[in-house]
Amino acid sequence: MTTKPQSDDPGATRRRARLERRKARAEKIRARQEEHRADVQAEGFTGHQLRNAMRLARHHGLSASDPFEAVRLLRERGVDPQSPANPLHLVVDNTRPSPDAMPVPVIAGMSPAQIADEQRQLLEIERIQQDILRRRKRNVSQLWARIAGFVIVPTLAAWLYFAVVATPMYSTKAEFIVQKSSGGGSGLSSLLAGTTFGSSQEAVAVQRYIDSKEAMVRLSEEQGFIGHFSDSRIDPLARLPANASIERAYRLYKRRVKAGYDPSEGVVQLEVSAADPAVSVAFADALVSYAEQVVNDLTLRQRRDQLAGAERAFSAAEADVQAAQRKVLALEEARGVISAEAEIGAVMSQIAALEMLLQQERLELAGLLDNPAPNKVRVAATQAGISRLRNAISGLRGQLTNSEEELSLAQVNSDLHVAKAGLATREAMLQEALQALQAARREADRQVGYLSLNVSPVAPEQAAYPRVAANTAMAFLIFAGIYLMVSLTASVLKEQVTN
Repeated sequence: MTTKPQSDDPGATRRRARLERRKARAEKIRARQEEHRADVQAEGFTGHQLRNAMRLARHHGLSASDPFEAVRLLRERGVDPQSPANPLHLVVDNTRPSPDAMPVPVIAGMSPAQIADEQRQLLEIERIQQDILRRRKRNVSQLWARIAGFVIVPTLAAWLYFAVVATPMYSTKAEFIVQKSSGGGSGLSSLLAGTTFGSSQEAVAVQRYIDSKEAMVRLSEEQGFIGHFSDSRIDPLARLPANASIERAYRLYKRRVKAGYDPSEGVVQLEVSAADPAVSVAFADALVSYAEQVVNDLTLRQRRDQLAGAERAFSAAEADVQAAQRKVLALEEARGVISAEAEIGAVMSQIAALEMLLQQERLELAGLLDNPAPNKVRVAATQAGISRLRNAISGLRGQLTNSEEELSLAQVNSDLHVAKAGLATREAMLQEALQALQAARREADRQVGYLSLNVSPVAPEQAAYPRVAANTAMAFLIFAGIYLMVSLTASVLKEQVTN
């Protein structure tokens, strides 16, 4: 039995042609996809890079059926599919369907196990994204909680203390210049007296004394500094306890009393703070008087030493004059003469008279000897007279020059000259010592240094402390700095431990 061939149907022919064309287009598309997949596989993309390409395609709103299509679309858009994934891409877009509702892109050649594994990876990525969001929110909340607990709350507490609790403190200011008297100096000291250079050391000494513990103790004993700041009306943080030690009171004193020296102008600036304006003025006046006393006492020891030295020099000069006078008296008593010059003059006049008599006797002897028959008796008498005159002259000259038993008049005269010259020198030195003693006494009784007030202490009408805005800002900076340092230290230590 033979089968009759079917007759040709134009409609069927057209359908077959369309199917063939569709198959041809599908084959061409499949060929292009295979070619593109081969090119991508040849580039060596890993599975992680392919998943990253799919995420980038979803982020840019591209609908890709597989990762290779995503690579192609991203390259057409101008996006590098191999670029590292931005952490912002992990943020979940709630307007898009979840991965479990999205069909897993099917890659040609993937088995059902590989498709299920891809689905699990997408679910894990979704879970990681949600966990990152929760941790980020928790970290931000904890950060603000720490900032509030360690910075904002302490700053608010400091503001409440400065604005409500703190006791108002009234500040009194004074300025003065340390000056030295221009009298009694010599040389460079007299040129610098009364200038800034001549009183800089005294000004620095005054500033150091005002800042010292000794000034605090004296101010407390005379003006009641510790008692004033121990009053119950002062807030507890600024108040001194009833049994406060000197060291604690001194720390408060350094905060309430501030002294500074300006070397360019030579001015000492003083600021005293107290809970009462009148008390602050009293404290400032007392400190200024203490400073003036310090300036005057700085050279007191020096002046006293100068006075003692002048008195010793005067006593020594006076003793030397007395010793010289006793030496002159001893020399005068040695020959029983009041004046060696008078004694020598008298002896020399006797010698001159005897010399004249001797000359006459010699002339008379010569006249007798010229006689052819001289009188022997007269000649002998004349010769005896000449011999007596010579002995008398020799005896007188011996008194002037040399004597074995007692001092000669020449030696006594020489010693008297030396002794009187020494006495004159000692008397001149005694006169100079007396003048120096009188000058030292005047210097010791005179006030050498004094203070010149440029700005006198005046009672304030408004409290200068506390400065609410400035102190609050300072407290905020301090607390913020402490928190920042602790946070950085903790982060570094945590990183070291975890590594």
